[in-house]
Amino acid sequence: MKKVFFSMALLMLPFLCLAANMNKKAPRLRGVMLPKVPVEEDFRHLNSKGASLARYQMCQEGQAPNADVSNSEHIAYFDTWLAMRLDHLEKNILLWARKYKIQIVVDIHFPLGGRIGKSDQSFKMFYDEELAGRFVNTWGKIAERFKGNDDIIYGYDFMNEPVQNKKETAKDCDWWNLQRRCIEAVRRVDKKTSVIVAPPDWGLSRGVDKMKAFPDTNVVYQVHVYDPHYFTHQFIFTKKDKSCEYPVKDDKGNVIFDKASLREVIRPVKRFLWNNRTKNIKIYAGEFSAINWAPGESAARYIADCISIFEENGWDWTYHAFREYPGWSVEHIAVGKPGEQKFEKKADTLRSKVLYSGFKGLSYPVDFPRISDKRLRESCERGWQAAMKTRNPHTGVVTGCDWTKSKPPADAKNNLYDMYDSRPGGWGPGGVGDAPLICGTALSGLVDAWTLTRSAKVKEDAAKVAEGVLNLAVLHGYKGFVCRGFCSDNKTTVSLSSRDQYTHWVHGLWRYASSDIASPAIKERYKKHIVEVAEFMEDRVVPESEWNFGLAHSREKDYRGICYMWGPKIWPHEAARLPMIYIAAYMATGNEHWKELYEKYIDEALEKTLEIKTLDPNKVAWRLPCYSLFQVNTSFEPILAYEKNQSRIEKIKESMKIFADIANARMKSSLKHLGMKHYGMCWDGELLLTQLMSPETLVDENIEKFLEEAIMRERPEVMDVCRAAHILASYWRYKIRTTPPAKN
Repeated sequence: MKKVFFSMALLMLPFLCLAANMNKKAPRLRGVMLPKVPVEEDFRHLNSKGASLARYQMCQEGQAPNADVSNSEHIAYFDTWLAMRLDHLEKNILLWARKYKIQIVVDIHFPLGGRIGKSDQSFKMFYDEELAGRFVNTWGKIAERFKGNDDIIYGYDFMNEPVQNKKETAKDCDWWNLQRRCIEAVRRVDKKTSVIVAPPDWGLSRGVDKMKAFPDTNVVYQVHVYDPHYFTHQFIFTKKDKSCEYPVKDDKGNVIFDKASLREVIRPVKRFLWNNRTKNIKIYAGEFSAINWAPGESAARYIADCISIFEENGWDWTYHAFREYPGWSVEHIAVGKPGEQKFEKKADTLRSKVLYSGFKGLSYPVDFPRISDKRLRESCERGWQAAMKTRNPHTGVVTGCDWTKSKPPADAKNNLYDMYDSRPGGWGPGGVGDAPLICGTALSGLVDAWTLTRSAKVKEDAAKVAEGVLNLAVLHGYKGFVCRGFCSDNKTTVSLSSRDQYTHWVHGLWRYASSDIASPAIKERYKKHIVEVAEFMEDRVVPESEWNFGLAHSREKDYRGICYMWGPKIWPHEAARLPMIYIAAYMATGNEHWKELYEKYIDEALEKTLEIKTLDPNKVAWRLPCYSLFQVNTSFEPILAYEKNQSRIEKIKESMKIFADIANARMKSSLKHLGMKHYGMCWDGELLLTQLMSPETLVDENIEKFLEEAIMRERPEVMDVCRAAHILASYWRYKIRTTPPAKN
């Protein structure tokens, strides 16, 4: 027992290291906006809490930000003031930054010339060539003075929250071109230090839709997050505001803005990244916050959700603001009526704990309000219905795309084309890829939903999906071959499948046909085609083929090695796939031949699976993406349902628990380390299903929290079909595991 325990303990470590390596493309920098006049103690404190980035905001003292500094008197004042701030940067800030290992964002926090006025907050310099020229020259002089400090200066932050309400500006003085000119001014004297640019509309993410990438390759793109403004800034500008908590609810108690909504807020940034995916674009969340008198711990939850989203996207970030205005301070609490409040110092607020944990990339364990089961279910169902809109009515396959545009490749012949690595789109046109895996997973989830709801809509959807899954083994004309999907002619497909596709094809249809949800006609179709699949495997998976089932039309071994079903080239997580197919054929037909083949392989399959305990953990880690964990327990479910042999049952449950424990370790690492993801097709859904399918795995609070996070990670209407299927299946398997049996 000691040896096994030691092996399993070692086994967990590489998965966490693997995940950390996958998420650690570059050191993540996290921190705050500094006070207007920072002192060394600020740096010492931030260093002690784990901060690695600070935004040095150079603000005017004794002059309103909107003051007119366009005339000569104020320009002289500006130059004098800026010189003092830059002296402080050179003589103090950079010295402290190096001492405490904190990188510095250099930020002129107000526009030269100010903003036009209360009714129009546009920068004056956008419409004044002289002001704009002075601004560009100023950044050129700063770059000249501080070149050689690129080791500690994170970047030159040109514009804080630019606004340009009129399209017509002075020549080359609009928000984009003026920043371009600043980049050029810096690059004339400094090729190394990064520059930081901002979108219009106050630097908020909605302005990113108006942004095009700059030619310079060392640009950091900044965004500020203060949505919804009526929550983050309540009672700042007027006492007439309405008190508002986060997540925001309407008058009927329905949630109208939460973490999923925040993810939608940054969608323009995601679009920008996608549109510029060939460039090495870096995003920096320069400001985010919520006023500290927001009801309850709303501000803490908002800050936590923002940090979590920045982390999952790999963005650097700075919180607004540290030891500046007490209303933003995580070291103060507000006492009294909003708008009339006073502030008291408090070092250990929940907001500070969330922020300081965030500096280290860790989540702070706090009991935030749970998301209602009603809302979780609605989100799953909306995501699935959006996926169903992509179902091809001719094949029945849920494609996740506009299948009418998936034209067969020019080299297709006899309903087939070959897969090769350089083929555009990988497997070929959209909709050809992982249809059995996705639809089989969804079908299993719909069976669970039917078990608990007896919903006519669920039954209708399940019948449609089952039809599509069956057709994946029929319409191409190659008996026993489970294809990856169809082109728009509803018959052409890629000649290469995989053991993963077969695993989910069999599992989904087995669950469907074993339930009272299936019609007699569909059960008969399943019986016919599961036999054809079993015959295909019996014929192809033999020593002469090295146990590889080959291509749709040929015994030629697949060049990627994803069609091995038995023998020395399979790994422990793949060993139960072949006996699963044979026992499924037996359970459907009662034909003893398939039972005999199952008996031929099952004991060796169990021993091979349990070898996972003795293999080199570092070697195994790279072989087990999240979908492989899920497929282990997927392959064992039909086997466990059939088995009566107690020794085998114990080994099956032990095997399922081992892989569930690996999934659990990855899940916990993601709950602890903000933004940590693991490799998979729908990594969080796969980790959930691996655990929920294991009879020996208890459904605890961690699984429930992770399920909530997984469901709410994306707005349902924008989920891809793979995610919609896995989230649907995860939710309903969770409900199966946690719903008490109905009383007779």
